[in-house]
Amino acid sequence: MSYSTYVYAIVGVHCKDVVTGKTKNKVRGCEDLESILDFCGVCGAKTWIENEVEHHASDKLDHLQLWYGYDEDEDGNQPDADESVISMIYSQMTGPSDFVVGKVLEDYDSDVAGVAVPFNVLTDEEYTEAYEQTKAALEPLGLWDPEKFGYLLYAISM
Repeated sequence: MSYSTYVYAIVGVHCKDVVTGKTKNKVRGCEDLESILDFCGVCGAKTWIENEVEHHASDKLDHLQLWYGYDEDEDGNQPDADESVISMIYSQMTGPSDFVVGKVLEDYDSDVAGVAVPFNVLTDEEYTEAYEQTKAALEPLGLWDPEKFGYLLYAISM
């Protein structure tokens, strides 16, 4: 088992997600056709199981692009990222409870090369634009904190 570490240079905000609600729904406990009663006559499992699903504030950020998104198309390709807009980055290992929203300045795959990658800082106009885009995305969710906005490095391992 191996791990890959990616480091991102970002101007944005590091967020800890919050649970905004929970819903309960019923899902099938088994797929046998003969399971009409409370328990399946074939496998013995409950026919229906009540499932509780947590909803997070970050669920409302799914309109943001995932940086080099973890969502691949049918051919296994990852879509190109639009570097002019803000992105959301989260670690698959920690899930949406720990994520960053902001403008990615550079990304670095530590498995590919052993040297650091320099990145350019933004002009005042670019910084203000990233600030306003990030604020617009996070403020309605109660995740915006102007004191946390700035340049940061965010590392994730998979």
